[in-house]
Amino acid sequence: MSRRILIVTGLYPPNAPTATVRAPKFARFLLDRGHDVRVLCGLNLQFPAVVDPEIPAERIAAVPYVRRGRTAPMTEADQPKPAAKAASAEPQVRPGRLRRLIWQLSYLPDPHITWIDPAVEAALAWDWKPDAIFSTGPPHSSHMAAAKLSRAWGVPFVAELRDLWADNIYGNESVIANRVNRWMERRALSKAAALVAMTEGSAAILARRYGKPVVCAANGYDPADFAGLEDVPAFDAERLTIVHAGSTYNGGRSPAPLLAALALLKPDPAKLVVHFWGEDSDVPMAMAERAGVAHLVEAHPSIGRGEVLRIERAADVLLLLRFSTEGEKHVVAGKLYEYVGARRPILCHGQQEGEAADIIRRSGLGLVSNDPATIADWLSEKLAERANGRLPDLPAGAADGLTRAAQFEKVEVLLDRSLSGPKKV
Repeated sequence: MSRRILIVTGLYPPNAPTATVRAPKFARFLLDRGHDVRVLCGLNLQFPAVVDPEIPAERIAAVPYVRRGRTAPMTEADQPKPAAKAASAEPQVRPGRLRRLIWQLSYLPDPHITWIDPAVEAALAWDWKPDAIFSTGPPHSSHMAAAKLSRAWGVPFVAELRDLWADNIYGNESVIANRVNRWMERRALSKAAALVAMTEGSAAILARRYGKPVVCAANGYDPADFAGLEDVPAFDAERLTIVHAGSTYNGGRSPAPLLAALALLKPDPAKLVVHFWGEDSDVPMAMAERAGVAHLVEAHPSIGRGEVLRIERAADVLLLLRFSTEGEKHVVAGKLYEYVGARRPILCHGQQEGEAADIIRRSGLGLVSNDPATIADWLSEKLAERANGRLPDLPAGAADGLTRAAQFEKVEVLLDRSLSGPKKV
C-alpha cells in the first residue's frame, strides 16, 4: 500500500558529509516501492554538494538555520577514549573542566539543535501531510524535530538510531552531559511508535530501555554503487595493494598490527603497497615511519565517494580498522558493507569479537587479527595467490542478505505496522 512518508534528518545530500548515504538510499527505496516520499533536512552549505540525494530535488525541503558553533573547541588531550565515561558512576566536575562542560551542555544533543524550530515551522506550513514520519540520526536533533511534528500532526513516527544517542561509546560527553542526553532522548523516543537500530546489540539496548517494537536493520550495501566497476582494472598491476579510505580517528582505529606485520614480512616495495586516503592520513604515515615501513606506505587527502568506491573495487585488500574497546563489539561500521559490495578480501584490526568480526568470519570475507605474525603469514599467502595482476574477487554468495534493500524491507514493514497499530504521540 502506498503511504505518504516524511523522512526527517538534520543532514541530507547533496550538502552533507560523504558518509551520509543511508538516508538517501532509504528515500530512493521507498520511492521505488511506490510511496510518496518527502525529506525534511537542514541546509548545510558548509559541506560541498558531492553526495547523490537519490531522489528529485523537489521532494527535498532543506531548511536554513544557524548551526551552533563550537566556541570552546576541545583539544586532543580533552577527548576521552571510547567508553571512558562509564568508569565513573557519579557526576564529577574537576577543576579546569567547567568550561568544557558548559560548552558541551550548550549544544546538546548536537550542534544542529537550532534547526529544530525552523524545520517544524516550515513543515507545518505545507499543504502536504504525511501518514508517518521516519527520523534518522545522528544528528539526534532529528528525532526531537520528528517528535514535535508527530504530536502536531497526530501521526506516528519511527526513529532510527544509526548510533546510540545517550551512552554512546564514541561520545565525548561528561557524565553530567550524558545524563542530559538521556533526558532528551527519553523525551523524544518515548513518543515514537517503534525504533530501528543498526546492530543486534544496539537493538537489545533500545528494547530494554523503551519496551517498544525494535527492528535491527543493518546498513548493507547497494549493488548499484558498483555498477560499471565489475571489470575495473587493478589499482596497481605490479604491487599487492592494501587500501584504507576514511578517518583513523587520529590513530584511535589503529593500523599498527598491519605495520608491525610489514616489518616482520619485509616485502619487496615493488610487490606491495599500502594506501591511506583521509583527512588524517598523516597519522598512519607517521606510524609507518616509526615502524620502519614508510617505504611501503602512501598517504593521500580525502577524495569523493565515487572515487573511493572505484579504488576499493580495484584494490587487492581492504583494511577495516575498529576501536579495541568492549563497546565496539556492537558496532558495525557502514564501511564494512561497502567493502562487501566491493568483493575484495578484508583485513580487520581492533576489536576481534562482536558483530562485525562475526560477519567477516562467517561469510569468509577475510582475516580478523591483531597478531603481526598471523597477518604477515596471511599477506604472504596473498602475495603468492596474486595472479593476472590482482587477487580474485570474493564469491558472490558471500554478500547474500547484506544488501540495503534486504535491510530496508524490515523498516518498511515496521512503518506499515506503526500505521496499523495504535498511535503513540
